[in-house]
Amino acid sequence: MPRSFFKRHMPTREILAEYRLFRPFAALLSDPGLWALSRRSTAKAFGVGLFTAWLPIPFQTIVIIALVAFLRVNLPVAILASFISNPISMGPMMVLAYGLGNLMLQQPTRTEDLDFGLAMIWEEVGRVGLPLITGCLTLGVITGVLAAVTINVLWRISLVRRFRTRRARRRLMGIRFRRRKRRKPDGDSA
Repeated sequence: MPRSFFKRHMPTREILAEYRLFRPFAALLSDPGLWALSRRSTAKAFGVGLFTAWLPIPFQTIVIIALVAFLRVNLPVAILASFISNPISMGPMMVLAYGLGNLMLQQPTRTEDLDFGLAMIWEEVGRVGLPLITGCLTLGVITGVLAAVTINVLWRISLVRRFRTRRARRRLMGIRFRRRKRRKPDGDSA
């Protein structure tokens, strides 16, 4: 079930090659390892996608392509997983990351009224930058690892269920399978 689900919703190499953003990476996109739909590759790709979704940068897809090429995991799954950071969810995600960064760095959260101006913006970027990056990286690693483990476990549960269902169906049909006996290695066992 997981493989068929991902195959149905995954863009193909040809579709991605049509986008202008992906043209510089055409040689990289031809690598079949980036399109493999295995349990491990999909789980790791989902983790990479969620990790990069927490990065407070534009063009997260370029970071995803670099990480996917390095780790050789499924590219479309990683890109789709990064879409949790969209214009609607990005604000709450960054507020959560900033709060966590402040907590980790033990810095107080500023609550007074701000006078918006260019000087204030630069001052705030300097003050907010470290807690924001700390929180984003922490939440990115946590959600990435949790996502990879969850996908891996759910995929494995699905495989076990399918195997048990197939075995029960074959038993009802009267087909029996005997387990192979392990052969002892040839050698002097005296």
